[in-house]
Amino acid sequence: MTFRQTFGILFAGMLMLGIAKQMHAGEAEQRHCSNAALQGDYSFTTTGTLNGVPLATVGKSTFDGKGSFQSTETLSDNGVISENLPGTGTYTVNADCTGTSMISTGRASNFVIVDNGNEIQAINAAPGTVLITVLKRLFTNRWPDFAR
Repeated sequence: MTFRQTFGILFAGMLMLGIAKQMHAGEAEQRHCSNAALQGDYSFTTTGTLNGVPLATVGKSTFDGKGSFQSTETLSDNGVISENLPGTGTYTVNADCTGTSMISTGRASNFVIVDNGNEIQAINAAPGTVLITVLKRLFTNRWPDFAR
């Protein structure tokens, strides 16, 4: 066997080992979500239309990690402002980090958890409604100095 043949076989073997190792590492990095993926406080904004009327909200939701949440929001419904509106709801998170939620008013949403649970992107699931919500985890590292 020539040096070139030996080198080719060694190179191919090393390449295959490297690919196999990367594939195994990729499998280990796959995440499997559950309701516990949503726990703690998130700020949120919603924009879009509800029955053809412009709507926007800003607020805070607290998820319990067991499938329930509570929210407080300020709402602009066609320019009419309502403040400190309370709400409750339930949610279910699938293993692939997608899920559904239902708020107490009966509106359902579909969502996906991204950025290691630091963000949730959602869309209202009602026909004729275009409402997009983005939730972001509050204070992921530590309580901020300005809040002491």
